[in-house]
Amino acid sequence: MAETTTNSTDPQQIAKRYIEQIPAPSSLFTTCIRAIKNAEMALHGGDLMVLKDLTISSTAFILSVSPTLKAVFYRAAENIHPKELKELNPLSTKALIGLFQPNEVTAILTITYLYRHLKKVSNSEDYAKLIKKLLTHAEIGAIVGRTIRNIGTGNGMLLGGLRYFSLALIMLADAKKFQDYYRKAERNDKLFDLVAERQIFGCTHLDIAGHLARIFGFGLITTSGFMLAHAKEAPSNFSEQMEEELLCWRVAFSLTEAFHEKGSAPEVDESSELYLPPEESASLKKQCWEVIRDGCSYTWLTAAKNDLPEEIRRALEITIKGSQKLGIEDLEEGEDGVA
Repeated sequence: MAETTTNSTDPQQIAKRYIEQIPAPSSLFTTCIRAIKNAEMALHGGDLMVLKDLTISSTAFILSVSPTLKAVFYRAAENIHPKELKELNPLSTKALIGLFQPNEVTAILTITYLYRHLKKVSNSEDYAKLIKKLLTHAEIGAIVGRTIRNIGTGNGMLLGGLRYFSLALIMLADAKKFQDYYRKAERNDKLFDLVAERQIFGCTHLDIAGHLARIFGFGLITTSGFMLAHAKEAPSNFSEQMEEELLCWRVAFSLTEAFHEKGSAPEVDESSELYLPPEESASLKKQCWEVIRDGCSYTWLTAAKNDLPEEIRRALEITIKGSQKLGIEDLEEGEDGVA
């Protein structure tokens, strides 16, 4: 990795090399995510039931070969849709997936896959600290995302997840440099310092996150949402609709960062794209502050099949031994249930 930053000055090429430290995602995941995202685009504002059915059928196949993912989705439902889960009768894998919006499904699949793979190569105290920050940023992102058109809970979670996994990839390449950078940012009360990242590492974590999104099957808008999170304008070849969607991503990034870093919305005038009416700002501030004060409520990322009660395992057809095939065996826990 050090050789890369010496021989190449193109931030996008450097970002790709950071990603090469971990295996490419299973085609089982990328095909599923790409199918859901393509259907979202094709059915934009159209028949949502078709999209829901496609999401359920595509995801159910992955869960059928991964008991761990069934456990992850069950715990995610407890965290994100507790009322609907409680009322779900009978419980089945397809009914469980049906509780989620399509962008929640794609976010959970992506974040879980990256967490399990990075844990195998970066299972350190510093990685654990990043994951704690990741979960907080993902939950705050979800809270903010629900209030923004074209973002929603799922994209808000993805926003938080990919940012911190990208930082983990930088840490994996050069732990000492990363620790120096990260501690300095914390001393300055910053979550991120993009200028310092570009100078020290040759690219920013947002460059890496954009490429991760592309590799996992997310489209141009999501990929650009990361790479252009702080750009003032959209690329000249973007349509009016694409510009509007990119603006939603920029607002989501800025507000999530502000609520996590400062505990409140940015102080801007009413003409700003980041302006929130006082009542909405106060509501978001309260919800985000509860996450920061009390700790993240998301437990799904570290879920293991052994953790579920016997009756839930039976309903979801989870066996302790589990199936390990189709290139997703790295998601499964060892016999002791530790992922």
